[in-house]
Amino acid sequence: MKAVKVIAAAAVALGMTFAAGCSNGTGDSASTCEGSWGLTGMEQDGQQTSQEDLDQMKEMGMTVSLQMNGGGDAEFVMFDQTMNGTWETTDKGCKVTIQDVPIEGELNGDTLSLEQEGTKMIFTRGAVESPQS
Repeated sequence: MKAVKVIAAAAVALGMTFAAGCSNGTGDSASTCEGSWGLTGMEQDGQQTSQEDLDQMKEMGMTVSLQMNGGGDAEFVMFDQTMNGTWETTDKGCKVTIQDVPIEGELNGDTLSLEQEGTKMIFTRGAVESPQS
């Protein structure tokens, strides 16, 4: 349970980094970043979160997802809180800007990694789950 609290704190820290204001960037809908992404991995200061801890978060309804739509609109959902922003194509994948905070994303196939201030969130295309009631 302690690990879940640490994971939740790390996810909140990255989410709070996003929570600074709103952005009006543009995006390239032809990018391979477009689509629905679900959190499937996480690291805090180089320490990887176990799959067991991630599963426990999901069971507690603590889901994290990212939706990147055509036209450059983005939606980051963390623990039922939605934050709107934008995304655009870059050489390494895409840049997501949520609440005036740009975060470079590195795309490797169907895996997108976003890292900010020691917290790395790893998303997988299509791995979006609804919170359990």
